[in-house]
Amino acid sequence: MAVYITTDGITSVRLMAMIKNEINAKNIKTWQFNTGTGFLHATAKGRWNKGGYLEVQPSKNPNELILYYKVVKGSTLEPGTYGVLNGRFIEMMMNHFKGFYTKIIAKDIRS
Repeated sequence: MAVYITTDGITSVRLMAMIKNEINAKNIKTWQFNTGTGFLHATAKGRWNKGGYLEVQPSKNPNELILYYKVVKGSTLEPGTYGVLNGRFIEMMMNHFKGFYTKIIAKDIRS
């Protein structure tokens, strides 16, 4: 799955900084950001945070943030986690960053 976010009035680099700041300030409690992997879903009970994470992908467009679902090394793709992580990330964007994007697209790219 891929999530494509088109920013509005800011660059994707600025949006990433804003997301990381909100996570670090504990205003967003269900996500963690790790430089080596990307966005990890982090719930108190550990549900949905096994098997995968969302990794930021390079984009030639400075107003586009792209995230791909990646399987944790040694793990297997879990269909439920695959869909939930992408949906929860979009939900987080809608609840915390309204006005900083014009479009969010989720695309199933499993082969």
